[in-house]
Amino acid sequence: MGKEIGANEGYQEEDIKLFETKLQEEMSILRSWFVEKKFRKNVFKTGIELEAWLVDSNMLPDPFSPEFLEQVDNEQIVPEIAKFNFEMNSSPYLIQKGCFQKLEKEMTRLWSLCTEVAEDNKKHALLVGTLPSLRPHMLSMEYLSPHNRYSVMNKQVMKMRDGKPLYIRLEGKDSLYMYMDSVIAECAATSLQVHLGINQENGKRYYNASCIAVPFLIAVSANSPYFFGKELWDESRIAIFEQAVDIDAKSNKGHSIKRVTLGSGYIEDSLLELYEENLEDYPVMLAEDLGDVSVDLKHLSLHNGTIWRWTRPIVGLD
Repeated sequence: MGKEIGANEGYQEEDIKLFETKLQEEMSILRSWFVEKKFRKNVFKTGIELEAWLVDSNMLPDPFSPEFLEQVDNEQIVPEIAKFNFEMNSSPYLIQKGCFQKLEKEMTRLWSLCTEVAEDNKKHALLVGTLPSLRPHMLSMEYLSPHNRYSVMNKQVMKMRDGKPLYIRLEGKDSLYMYMDSVIAECAATSLQVHLGINQENGKRYYNASCIAVPFLIAVSANSPYFFGKELWDESRIAIFEQAVDIDAKSNKGHSIKRVTLGSGYIEDSLLELYEENLEDYPVMLAEDLGDVSVDLKHLSLHNGTIWRWTRPIVGLD
């Protein structure tokens, strides 16, 4: 979902119109797949994405990821939004006997590589939700990842907000109120993300079950109460992420919706409804020139990647 894009100083109206046209064409392809039940069956897979930090000897964020990633030189270890973050991606595994042992073994190997490279440079790789030692001055544009995706996304978010700064506010045991002129605060919401391959027929039940499970999972796993030295929510990452990319959109159902969301309700028939919602309710953020429409659904995928649902549908390319 975080593929690199071309350098861009801004999209023109004609770029957005062309991208929207291609989105409509790819949606027609996707609709036909759902109607004709063309998705693969009974190939249940899982995999994970795990985000991490780079810190110095004082446990302060260290903007070392460009050099770190070059030295790691592994396609499964990739950049994140800030220069002091990175992400590890597992291989996909068929859900069968021994799959979780294989997953653990692979991620342990990748993590050992990361810690070794970090230690060789007198840094530390760290797994933590929100780094408690993060400070406001560290969330400036100089620490934004050098990859085009993040700088262009930042420009587009601020443009869609008419230049109005982002307002981060949390009230817990302590209170936090601050304005941000970029989306880099998103870096403070590092997490573990689980991928699950399912059958088309089961999509509705899996998605709705995930919505039901969310509050209970948060209740038992909340572990990020500290942000900028303040004790806030038991799980502060939710509010940080929501407010770091805070863009209102107007749903066709008449209510205001967010791009970072727990969802707008249960689905009634299939996961196609979420892609229809993407098309109808969310303005295009990244209107990249991706070439011709194809079964890769690259325009649809790019647009879907700029809408951060708690449970996000993904169409695989196999």
